[in-house]
Amino acid sequence: MFTGDMIEIMSTTQKYCPRLTDGEILKILFGGDGMSAFKAIIAQRARADSFCDEDKLQGLIAKPEDWHEGVITLQDIFTQFYKAASARQKGTLYNLREVFDRRGVRASAKDAVNDNREFIKFVTHGYVVLAIMEVLGLDEFDGLPVGMSSQQDTMVDKQNYLQTAVSAVVDRFVFPNGVLPSDSGKQHPDQADFKHNYICAFMREGLLDIARLDAVKEGDGERIIRHWRYDFLHFHVYNHPNYRLLTFRMIAQIFALLTPRMAARMMHNRTVNVHGGLGRNISLDLFLEFLNKDVKNDLKRSGPNLTTQLLERIGRSKQVMDELIHFFDQEVELFTGIGRHSTPNWSGEVSQMVEDLKDENFFQIHQGRAFPTFPGFQLSKVHALDRRKLETWVAQQLNLLHSSQK
Repeated sequence: MFTGDMIEIMSTTQKYCPRLTDGEILKILFGGDGMSAFKAIIAQRARADSFCDEDKLQGLIAKPEDWHEGVITLQDIFTQFYKAASARQKGTLYNLREVFDRRGVRASAKDAVNDNREFIKFVTHGYVVLAIMEVLGLDEFDGLPVGMSSQQDTMVDKQNYLQTAVSAVVDRFVFPNGVLPSDSGKQHPDQADFKHNYICAFMREGLLDIARLDAVKEGDGERIIRHWRYDFLHFHVYNHPNYRLLTFRMIAQIFALLTPRMAARMMHNRTVNVHGGLGRNISLDLFLEFLNKDVKNDLKRSGPNLTTQLLERIGRSKQVMDELIHFFDQEVELFTGIGRHSTPNWSGEVSQMVEDLKDENFFQIHQGRAFPTFPGFQLSKVHALDRRKLETWVAQQLNLLHSSQK
């Protein structure tokens, strides 16, 4: 998409911005994937020397949405951990894909988002169980933890015991000392256990992906933005300059530049609940993808009669037509099954994974170990972060934001 195309799109969208009696434009959010949000910023910069706010496209505030951002982070997980050469290396992501016959999993995350994410969740569950077994001193999947009797007095005692065990897993294997494992720098090959690093790093990324998706399902804007703040460093290290810029701008807007009302909209207006029920929200951009799919099907049915006028008519009538079809289905009591998806039962596969990998002792340190396909694997890429370079970039972006506010 060229800048001129985005200017035309934004000019058309801006017509729907509410206005005060004196003609002043009330700003609204302009959400989209990373590329769309970045192009919107470029379009506004291209119009920066115009005479009025309307010509400057100031009625729209670019907002990156969450589903496409999640696909980017999911792809980074597969880029880092998923390699076909590791198929025979027990415990690696590709090896587990072959063992459990997950044929829908692809190296390109955007081509199999649901299958890849479900696979990440399954493997993470298995490694969390192995980590818990290490912390509690269990030799078997269904064993009794050391120091815990089979008859706890109260449910509170059990909850406290579980909380202590989970905290130990997080402190030892996920975020040592409460931070990313970056302070010690790059580890020496003779002193490090790179298999342990690989497993712990994957478990951390898997848990973060699960938590990120859960925040969206619950519509919890504060948690969603917290993940964006963490991902700011991720985008810097993994060389995603556009998302790094968008994340920086969004954080600055929420916590400094926008009015409290608009900042609250930016933080909390990020999900939609289509079918109702608790924990069933989806990202706005994912919902838009569903709408786009429906519209494209309507356009295909138009055949050679497709015109600009017809395209506009289909777009304007989309919501009304959906409501009419919904009410008709209710009247005839048509069963569609929409919104009912079975939850996979992984208990058997997780048990098998634990049984296969428990003797590998991945959560114990054995110096000099490494997967041949992942030699020298570090706990986190943050150890390679050039702090001075990042600070210089942040200072430059602050100056640009400051000048744009004048």
